[in-house]
Amino acid sequence: MVVSLAVRSSGAEKAPRINNDTLKEIVRERWRVPLSSSRNLPGNGETPVWPANAVQEATGGSFIIDLFDPGEIVPAFAITDAVRDRKVPAGYTWLGYDQGKIPASALIAAKPFGMEPWPFIGWWLHGGGKELSEEIYVKHNMKPLLCGISGPETAGWFAQPLKSVDDLDGLKIRFAGLGGKAMQRVGASVTMLPAGDLVARTGVRAVIIA
Repeated sequence: MVVSLAVRSSGAEKAPRINNDTLKEIVRERWRVPLSSSRNLPGNGETPVWPANAVQEATGGSFIIDLFDPGEIVPAFAITDAVRDRKVPAGYTWLGYDQGKIPASALIAAKPFGMEPWPFIGWWLHGGGKELSEEIYVKHNMKPLLCGISGPETAGWFAQPLKSVDDLDGLKIRFAGLGGKAMQRVGASVTMLPAGDLVARTGVRAVIIA
């Protein structure tokens, strides 16, 4: 999530339930936050719902984050641009999508044979990961916050068996981050697609979800 401020519930007390009429009187801050994956996409689309709900609960309903699927405000790959240009106060995205504009983002987002979720969280909180990420993004007038993480992925799902590296030569494949760069080096035709677009793009013969 690329944002300038984050609030989370302490979990000590549960905020009281409020109806719509009361909500209008309570709300003091309301953010429109675009997402890089649709909310109905399992995994990637589900994670932003938690911080949005946590913020509303922690503030007793005075701070609301409205989530918008890709294309409703900005396209999936334009979220950090919109945050940087102050078109929206925050956005929820995978930092690897910034690789073309911010090359170092790929090192934070994911890399082949990298850390699993728990070591990554430890590195982020206690190993300098948070500070390094902020140093990279402050140059672009943004602050990254860790709001979701997924585990390691397989190398892909392929229409035909791959028996050697030579079988990757010319293969059209959706791949992201540094893994995509490695695939290009062995001859694959790599394309970048938002995770939510994979189902619609049936012409892609091999895909990997970032």
